[in-house]
Amino acid sequence: YLSFSPLACIHALAMFGQTVLWTLIASLATRPNLEAPSSIPCLETSNNFTALIDCFDAYTVPAQFYTTESHAAAQPSRDELAAWVQVVHAMLDSSISVSVSAPHTHPAIPAALAPSYHLATFTDGPTNRSYTVLSERYAVRGYYARGWGLFVVPTPTTAPRRRANAYLSAPHAGYDLYTPQQAGALFHLAQARSVLIAGRARQALHRVSACQPARGYWATDPAHDVAEPFFAASKAIFDWDRAQDVRATFVQMHGKARSSCPSDMAFISAGVGPSVFYDTPLAAPIHRLTAALISRFPAWRVSTPNTSPCSLLATDNVFGRLVNGVAEGDVCETVAAEGDVTGRFVHIEQAIGARMAGDGQAVWQGWAEAMLDAWGE
Repeated sequence: YLSFSPLACIHALAMFGQTVLWTLIASLATRPNLEAPSSIPCLETSNNFTALIDCFDAYTVPAQFYTTESHAAAQPSRDELAAWVQVVHAMLDSSISVSVSAPHTHPAIPAALAPSYHLATFTDGPTNRSYTVLSERYAVRGYYARGWGLFVVPTPTTAPRRRANAYLSAPHAGYDLYTPQQAGALFHLAQARSVLIAGRARQALHRVSACQPARGYWATDPAHDVAEPFFAASKAIFDWDRAQDVRATFVQMHGKARSSCPSDMAFISAGVGPSVFYDTPLAAPIHRLTAALISRFPAWRVSTPNTSPCSLLATDNVFGRLVNGVAEGDVCETVAAEGDVTGRFVHIEQAIGARMAGDGQAVWQGWAEAMLDAWGE
C-alpha cells in the first residue's frame, strides 16, 4: 500500500488549491461580458413557425428582472413609441396588399426602431407559408434587451385560403405557460390576421401598476397597464381595424391556475360578467366557438359567464375596455357599460391541458378548427 507523510499531504493540497484558483481566475478573465448585447438567432435557427415562437419565448424578460431604473431604460421613448405604432400599421397594410405582378416585400423598419428591432420574412418549412415578423434584435443577460413584444402578420398571397377573421394575442408570456406557443400555433393553423406576444412576464418589475393600483396588478402586466408597449401595439391594431372597417375579433389567450374555476377547462368571456349580452346576436361567435370546442373535446367543460360562476371575467382588462367602448384615457378606472359591449373582445381563460399542443398538436389543431367555425371567412 502507499503511504504519505503529513507534510507531503499538505504540500499536495496546497498545489491542488493553487491550480483550482488559477483555473478560476483564467475562466473569469475569458468570460464574456454578460451585460453586452448578443444577437437573437431565432429567425436563422428555426425551420418551422412553432419552433420560431418557441425560440423567441425563451427570451421573455422574467419575473422580478427589472429595477425601476432598468425598466425605465427599457421603455420606448416618444419617438420609438410612435415608430412602434407606425410599423404595426404598416405591417397590417402590407398583410392585405396583394400584387400579382411583383413579389411581396415587407415594409421598411422605421429609423427610430432600427437599433432595437428588425423586420424579416420567415417561411414555415412544412407548409411554405410566409410571414412578416417584427422581432427584437438583441438580448442582454439572456433576455430581450427591450421586451416590447413580438408581432407577426401573414404575407399575402394571390390565392388566400380560408382564415379566421381575428387578431390573436398572448399578454402573459413568461407566466401563463404555453400561451405564446398556443397563440402562435392558432395564428398559423387558422391563418388569423396577426399574432402579438408580450416580451415581458407580467411581474417583470415588482412594483404595483399606477394604472390599476387597487387591484394589485404589476406595472409590467400589459393586460392592466396602459404604459406597456403591448397595450400600444394592441391599440394600434384596434385603430387600424377601425380605419379599414375590417371588424375582426380580438382574441386574448390566457392561462388559469388549477385552483381557479377548477371545473372549467376553458372559460370564454367578452369583458363583461353574467349578462343578457350573451343572449344577443353579438355573442353568437362566442357561442359558436364554445360549441365547436365541446364538439371536438367532449370531455371539456367550456363555459361563459352565463353558464359558470367563474370570476375571471376580464372586466378590468384595459384593452378589453377599449374595444368595449371606454375612452382610451379612462380604461384604467372605468368598467365598460353592459350596453356598449361589442362582442369583438374575446378573453379565453384555460386550464393547462387546453393550452398544451397535445399529441401531434391535436389540441392546437382542434382550437384552430373551432376558431374557423367561429370567425372563418
